[in-house]
Amino acid sequence: MPSLRLPDPPLGDGEIVLRAWTLSDVRALTAACRDPDIPRWTVVPSPYEERHARDYSAGCAEDRDAGRELARAIVAAVGARIS
Repeated sequence: MPSLRLPDPPLGDGEIVLRAWTLSDVRALTAACRDPDIPRWTVVPSPYEERHARDYSAGCAEDRDAGRELARAIVAAVGARIS
């Protein structure tokens, strides 16, 4: 299966942007996935540890290159003022 193409231009609206997951997201991803409703309604492991977030972040590029998944993080755009 061919690699999935990234949106060009990247998706965003000036307030938020969709971008690749990175290792700098590990702490925030770990904290979010520790919400008890996340594993309740998804296949996210519980308890969720930083190693899970590191593995997920590292696997996203492999999944995109293999044509399986195009995972994106939703983050504030640089310079955006989100209230």
